[in-house]
Amino acid sequence: MVGVLFDLDGTLHDRIEGVRAFAKDQFSRLGIDIRQLDHYVARFLALDANGKVWKDEVYAQLVEEFQLKTGHVVDTLVTEYLMLYPRFAIEVKDATFVLQTLKACEVAIGIVTNGRSDLQQAVIKSLGFGAFVKTIVISEEVGFRKPQHQIFEIALEQLGTQASETTFVGDDLYADVGGALMAGLYPIAMHCREAPDGVICVNTMRDVLHAICTRYGLPEREG
Repeated sequence: MVGVLFDLDGTLHDRIEGVRAFAKDQFSRLGIDIRQLDHYVARFLALDANGKVWKDEVYAQLVEEFQLKTGHVVDTLVTEYLMLYPRFAIEVKDATFVLQTLKACEVAIGIVTNGRSDLQQAVIKSLGFGAFVKTIVISEEVGFRKPQHQIFEIALEQLGTQASETTFVGDDLYADVGGALMAGLYPIAMHCREAPDGVICVNTMRDVLHAICTRYGLPEREG
């Protein structure tokens, strides 16, 4: 059996656009001058650093910069983010099509992601990816983070495939590509400017599908 493991944020899930949409929605409830909308969204994205900075730090800075009212305390804003953000999650174009195609070809599929379990599970549920995957491995649940080899090994065990038979698709050269290489998987890098020798770099999910089908001799379908 062959397998494909996907990163979530930036690979299957367009996190930047999802966060942008959420920030615009939240702004409407904060009582800030509408003329500051673009600035608020830009600051949210900058402080968030593509998910590398947790929201208590992000909101503490936003409360100070935008002089938010007393009712908008940091804990309340973080709770609202956790509850509402998954509704704004956006899939990367053609992500569902690629997952459907691979599942139809009887490829074992999984997701390996760093982050909070409750939030990542909610995003996956919102996007409907759970219908296509055999396993979901989240760093908070297993105690290891990409690029640590253990998180990949846990995913392989749950997927039921060998590292040499498994492709890993991700957008982070250090956590995804580097981690996959160390764990013995075959990496495909998305949106990279430079990739290590021998690593395929692609820009779209259709490109990902083509690379996987070529590697495993699978039929490609249009849709």
